[in-house]
Amino acid sequence: MCKADEETVIHLFLHWPFTKMVWKEVARALGHICIWKGVSMEAALEGWITNPKNHPYKALPLILGWGI
Repeated sequence: MCKADEETVIHLFLHWPFTKMVWKEVARALGHICIWKGVSMEAALEGWITNPKNHPYKALPLILGWGI
């Protein structure tokens, strides 16, 4: 879509410029830092879900992913 990087799932949902802007705005609105770690979408989601700081926001990636 952006032709700036390889079109992978992790790029689309986490690193695509539009998606990065969405995550930044959601983080700002919630007062929460959204940090993603992992080389695959599965690893990034696992890291998100297992991080105790994200407990109140566990469903957030699914909700935003659906919207994207």
